[in-house]
Amino acid sequence: MLYKGYIETKGKAAVEKFKNKTRFKTYEQVKDLPGFGGVLENDTILIDIDDYEQSEIMMDIVEDYQLDCRVYQTTRGKHFLFKNHQVTRNHTHVPLAIGLTADIKCGTRTSYEVIKINGEERFIEWDIEEGGTYQELPKWMLPVKAATDFIDMDAGDGRNQALFNYILTLTANGFTVDETREAIRILNKYVLKESLSDEELEVILRDEAFQKPVFFNGTTFLFERFADWLKSNCNVARINGQLHVYEDGIYQVGYREIEKVMIQQIPNLKKTQRREVLELLELIAEEKTAADARYIAFQNGIYDIVTDQMQPFTSDLVITNKIPWNYNSDAYNELADDTLNRLACNDPVIRMLLEEVIGYCFYRKNELGQAFMLTGDKANGKSTFISCIRTILGEANTSALDLKELGDRFSTSMIFGKLANLGDDIGDDFLQGSQVAVFKKIVTGDRIKAERKGQDPFEFNPYTKLLFSANDIPRMKDKTGAVLRRLVIIPFNTRFSKYLEDGVTIDPKFRPYIKYELNEQSSVEYMIKIGIEGLKRIIENNGFTKSKKVQEQLDEYENENNPIKAFIEDNGIESIENEATADVYKRYQVFCADNNMQPMGKIVFSKQIKKRLHLEIISSRIDNTVRKIFIRE
Repeated sequence: MLYKGYIETKGKAAVEKFKNKTRFKTYEQVKDLPGFGGVLENDTILIDIDDYEQSEIMMDIVEDYQLDCRVYQTTRGKHFLFKNHQVTRNHTHVPLAIGLTADIKCGTRTSYEVIKINGEERFIEWDIEEGGTYQELPKWMLPVKAATDFIDMDAGDGRNQALFNYILTLTANGFTVDETREAIRILNKYVLKESLSDEELEVILRDEAFQKPVFFNGTTFLFERFADWLKSNCNVARINGQLHVYEDGIYQVGYREIEKVMIQQIPNLKKTQRREVLELLELIAEEKTAADARYIAFQNGIYDIVTDQMQPFTSDLVITNKIPWNYNSDAYNELADDTLNRLACNDPVIRMLLEEVIGYCFYRKNELGQAFMLTGDKANGKSTFISCIRTILGEANTSALDLKELGDRFSTSMIFGKLANLGDDIGDDFLQGSQVAVFKKIVTGDRIKAERKGQDPFEFNPYTKLLFSANDIPRMKDKTGAVLRRLVIIPFNTRFSKYLEDGVTIDPKFRPYIKYELNEQSSVEYMIKIGIEGLKRIIENNGFTKSKKVQEQLDEYENENNPIKAFIEDNGIESIENEATADVYKRYQVFCADNNMQPMGKIVFSKQIKKRLHLEIISSRIDNTVRKIFIRE
């Protein structure tokens, strides 16, 4: 939509009042009038070039670049309509960045465009296809403060120097280096009467031509200018409400990263001055949306798991994590291959599941809602596998919280922007309350609250994968079974020890430094390769490979974790049915105490018994006392 609606006009003047109105005529209501205009939508901008020669130049650019805009012919030139979120006021006879001159009307200033005049509706020379959308006004069409007339400039009028000087003009108007180069290339090709050769132009646009802007006026630090320069030239943006800066192919979070960029530009910048800039960036930085999880950044570029193609880094793809290794689709390492088979006890299904765990950590979505628990006795490879994942992902992409720490006040901020939380050898404390609630939210990617010391709290949707190892899995309060549904318990039953089970014979396969050997490049690249293959399986199957051994572990954990289920199996249904609820509950409390379990309250206990055993409770008189009894429905 380009217009809010339509108004009647006479000549170029509005016949009716339209300021502060919210309802306007429709096209059907005005189409037969001798004159009407369209009231611009708030996000519409009109570029009016009323010089015929210049309007034809602009039309050539529109056609060559296939711009998604609308173009009306006028008696003296053309009107060009775009979407706009940059220009905030109207202009008359203002230079555009590419050297043309135009009048500008913004929808936010309650402006209108004459569409029909003296009984003749203006011809639409260019428009988007049906169902398409109008594009944002290109940066090189923005109005700028400039004095150079490029339209009438001839070959002997100092074109080279004028273009060289124009670099400073555009950068002073907030253009980045790339935006400046693009504007000058368009100006040279379309606006100058005689264009410079590519060789001449590239000399003008060489890196050395772009001087650093001045951020001091005498001794006064111009922090507003510096903040705006950082935002435009260093891609400082807000992602999930947190400031990020584009460095080394990804957006990196935090004040520390932004301050490092500041120091690169102004080495002697004081802490108070950096703080001024950060506070302003918090207000002016634009919010950007993270790229789809299909894009995974590696050291050698961005991998698209949908197309199976690599592509170069670009600030247009908002990615906040980079795997610090190359993606190599031909990688192989015998040690890594053998080690994974040993970890899986040569079970091909468990082996596939381990590959999927690696790949799932690359994926910046938690839509499958699964957490992983590696379980087994000591010296069985749990820590080795977690160490491998930490090496693959890199320290910057991982955290190491214990399961019980998830409910702590400042802990959730530590998983912000992390690919995985790797909790090795966690404790077996009973978990309940906020610990369990936060666990479930992280696993499913639901919005959680986080807080850093000295900063305002914020909310975000985590994509961190939770991976823990434990000899004994901690029990969690889970009366609905929601936790159990989110767990994938992987048994590690192999043996990584110097001696075989007899305690005397040395294991010929034992490698004391295997963790370090698995950190070598060929090993890591192989595990990345099979991780990507595992991730493709997950996406295709919409879930993880099913394993009988994993299900057995889940069933065993359910018995251990749910005291009611364990109580029923230990006592039998016959000891509950037709028994007084108070007596059954007392036996349940004794059972929990004997087995070091946390008992549920009496009311919850009765509800769970009724639900699990399909019983109901009635009141019955026994020995002249009214008592509540469990009976069959």
